[in-house]
Amino acid sequence: MSRFIALFPRRVYNSLLRSLGLIQHRERSKAVAKKVTQKEDVEKKGKREGKVAVPAELKQAVGYIKRNLEACSGCRTCEAVCSLSHDGVVSPRLARTGITDYILEGRRIEGYTCMQCRVPECLYACPTGALYIDEKTGARCIDSKKCIGCMLCMQACPQYPNTPIMYDPERNICLKCDLCGGEPLCVKFCPEAALSLVKRGI
Repeated sequence: MSRFIALFPRRVYNSLLRSLGLIQHRERSKAVAKKVTQKEDVEKKGKREGKVAVPAELKQAVGYIKRNLEACSGCRTCEAVCSLSHDGVVSPRLARTGITDYILEGRRIEGYTCMQCRVPECLYACPTGALYIDEKTGARCIDSKKCIGCMLCMQACPQYPNTPIMYDPERNICLKCDLCGGEPLCVKFCPEAALSLVKRGI
């Protein structure tokens, strides 16, 4: 890389990086890192002063989606319905729920769904406020307009690295289950009734 830089003036090199979107990405990453550092500094200061940050009482989700792996056939209808209803395309990588089918192991299936945690670590990890709680359902949702694709929410998820929070590299945003307004379509259209909405008081 240093040899490449030597062949071009710094002005030309930066112009090239900017055209490729690399400078913007680098600056965005630095901004995220700065916010995370500031958050950690505040938390450390609170501990030194004997103050423990207690999360404000959060509205709980109406429930969460549970998958019965014994009933799941691995048809992936849930993934198709989810991505189609949210993004207008059938794409497993855009689905907010899904499965991993180990065909070579006798069709051993593992599934992942958002648990709509009572204490949502993903929400607290978000540096831009893109994670929010839906007023109607209490679901922990992501505002795509505020999301910068830093993936800190994914890393904060208790299920990580098998987190149900997905990342879309084309739009550079994260995606997660929003309970479809309280009536999850994956539950409605599952042909094996392997998915269910476990109710939880708000």
